[in-house]
Amino acid sequence: MTRCLPFALLLVSASALAQVSIPAKYRTATPKSTAVVAKVNGTAITAADVEPMLWNWYGKQAIEDMMAYVLVTQDAAKRGIVISDAEVDIAIHDYVLEVQKTRPGTEQDVVKYLNSQGFTTSRLYVRLKSTLLIDRIVTSDFHKDQFVKVATIIVKPAGASASVVADAIKRCQSAYDDLKAGKPWDTVLMSMTNDKGLIESHGVIGWRELGLFPQSAQDEMATLKLGQYTHPVQTQFGIQIFRIDARGQDASAAEIAQLKSSYITAARPSYMKDLKAKSSIQLLVK
Repeated sequence: MTRCLPFALLLVSASALAQVSIPAKYRTATPKSTAVVAKVNGTAITAADVEPMLWNWYGKQAIEDMMAYVLVTQDAAKRGIVISDAEVDIAIHDYVLEVQKTRPGTEQDVVKYLNSQGFTTSRLYVRLKSTLLIDRIVTSDFHKDQFVKVATIIVKPAGASASVVADAIKRCQSAYDDLKAGKPWDTVLMSMTNDKGLIESHGVIGWRELGLFPQSAQDEMATLKLGQYTHPVQTQFGIQIFRIDARGQDASAAEIAQLKSSYITAARPSYMKDLKAKSSIQLLVK
């Protein structure tokens, strides 16, 4: 799918609910409580019979989506960020086309299928507009110079004891000394690991955000030239040396687009978590 749909449970004050705005074309008219919505062997089922069940069966899901929508639209409004209904229309259409790739039938058939799964156009509007707003917000924090393309040599300690870790550090330091002495990268890499995948990729792990590296590695990367190496550093994966292959400002347009997409996907959950944490929230219906 091209759009991210799931949202964590978010709670918001009752006063904020008055600000909810959803275009009429995405709303379904609510039948009068006395309206007969179905008959079974002559027995009438009225809207009043169904409504309590809807709250009991689907109320929590609807509240979660609406509260997420309110939180995001409030924050976007404060930032002066606007997503037009035309943009949401396109997002809904694109989403339907994505689902259609996995199911036979026309677009209308897909819409009917989504409705049967609880994803009506009103729900898609709420979720996709929220996602579009989140993406616009977190994109403002994306900067290509926050990324580097790297290769790595890694020595994985055989255990967690101090002596074992110290031995891994010693081995990795030896690899660093060999590199500085002019030994070819691949030669040193193969002397440190038998990981077939890492050897076949020549240790290249691609683009990474600078903030993911230990601080000492970040400090070195700021001054290293392309093709140079960091001193060994301890990470969650082992003891590592990183080679700088490219910097974000040198990335191609396609690479930047991919970096931005990955950044946005990773930033959504933390954005929502931070937004919830700083909001005044209340759940009024149990």
